[in-house]
Amino acid sequence: MTPGPTDADLAQIIRTLDRHGVKYVIVGGMAAWVHGAQRPTRDVDVVASSGTDNLARLGAALRELKAQIRGAPPLPEAVMAAQLHPAALANRQFGNWTTEAGELDTALFIGSREDQLDYESLLGHAVRTELQGVPLVIASLSDIITAKEPPTETRIAKPSPSCGASTRPSSTELCRR
Repeated sequence: MTPGPTDADLAQIIRTLDRHGVKYVIVGGMAAWVHGAQRPTRDVDVVASSGTDNLARLGAALRELKAQIRGAPPLPEAVMAAQLHPAALANRQFGNWTTEAGELDTALFIGSREDQLDYESLLGHAVRTELQGVPLVIASLSDIITAKEPPTETRIAKPSPSCGASTRPSSTELCRR
């Protein structure tokens, strides 16, 4: 596989996560690209296992990558150490980081609160591939799509009978009740 359409150095980020033993699955634009999407992405998105030991390894990897909170002024090392503590990463649930290898987004789950896909859920359907000799674990296309859908209670399973359709309509085909 050739490098994807990203400003981030995927290989450097993945090698660093792997060197620290972080359990994660790649999601987001990079995962979609592996499945054939043509849209460019500026970052690498991962869902990490939420175990305390794994979050400690994630924090160590982020320190090695010289992570800073994206959009915030650079923080002193001591402040970043507190931000990268396992308890802080668990409380944050989502992190948007600027690193020396590019932008990295971390999460403990994707999808809505009602339809969460955590590391363990994603791993069961994940695709394994390689980029420049670096093994990758990529979320399945079905999991990527599920994560982008609205919460279960807002989905329309089938159109109302007045629409006259027998299958789920597209967003432009929905009729009002």
